[in-house]
Amino acid sequence: MSLLDYLKAAAGEASLHTKLGQWRQKVSAALDASGSAGAADDVWNCPASVQVNGAVYVSGADTVDQADATAGSTKVPVIGFVTSKPTPTTAVVQYSGVLPNVFVGLVPGTIYYLSETPGGIMPAGTLVPPGTWNQQVGVAKSATTLLAAILEAV
Repeated sequence: MSLLDYLKAAAGEASLHTKLGQWRQKVSAALDASGSAGAADDVWNCPASVQVNGAVYVSGADTVDQADATAGSTKVPVIGFVTSKPTPTTAVVQYSGVLPNVFVGLVPGTIYYLSETPGGIMPAGTLVPPGTWNQQVGVAKSATTLLAAILEAV
């Protein structure tokens, strides 16, 4: 079952984190078996404001929007990053793997987290207000490439 299928099944359920965890376990098992680090992606509906390279969350049926770590935000958890926009209101979302030449100014080897800027990421060690969501989303491979490694939002 794909991540999209899991998320559709979990829409409106409190078990979204559980569904994501189950999907990640299946992906990990498949990667272990194949030795390959291929990335999965799907096309989603989205608002026109969603940007390429933005971190996104499921905002409704078949729809994503920009994730946001602001305290009290319901715009979590991050499920992936927008790699392209075939139309202004659709986005290709990549859930894992290498996101080459999508970012600017990353510090190689640094772990990145969801930021309070909608769709944005920030380096580990950035001071954030109490109550802000904490979700690791990847590690920089180079100044322009992120290895998506999305963990649970806490």
